[in-house]
Amino acid sequence: MNLVEMIRDVTKMDVPSVVCLISIHPEFVEKIYNSEKKFEFRKQKTRDGVRLFVVYETAPVKMITGCFYSDSCISMHPEMLWNKCADCSGIDEDRFFKYFYGKEIGHAFVIGRHFKFSKYYCLDDFQCGLRAPQSFSYINISR
Repeated sequence: MNLVEMIRDVTKMDVPSVVCLISIHPEFVEKIYNSEKKFEFRKQKTRDGVRLFVVYETAPVKMITGCFYSDSCISMHPEMLWNKCADCSGIDEDRFFKYFYGKEIGHAFVIGRHFKFSKYYCLDDFQCGLRAPQSFSYINISR
């Protein structure tokens, strides 16, 4: 199976040359797909220019279930980040601050258009050596 063709078929959009495979817990994935969660929080920022995130849903699902586009990332001290993003965070305050404990900077990818696939995919389905990332990893798309 070809990852680019699958994403293009679902999104009806061009696939950038670099995409991010991002691991997200199932409870948060569902909130993304139902538009309750508008920000994906990370301790590290991706490299500049990454706009497309392929969602790998962690255990017990362990599958690629969709994708989302993000045109911006908000980077600031976690207290300021919470104040800015709390209403659409999809996470409670205690869990947020436990996640960012000891960090001077937190990052919030602003979730734009998102797509839940009608069929879920194992990483092995794409036969390109994808592995479940701890947080995120890059996929270089060959044309």
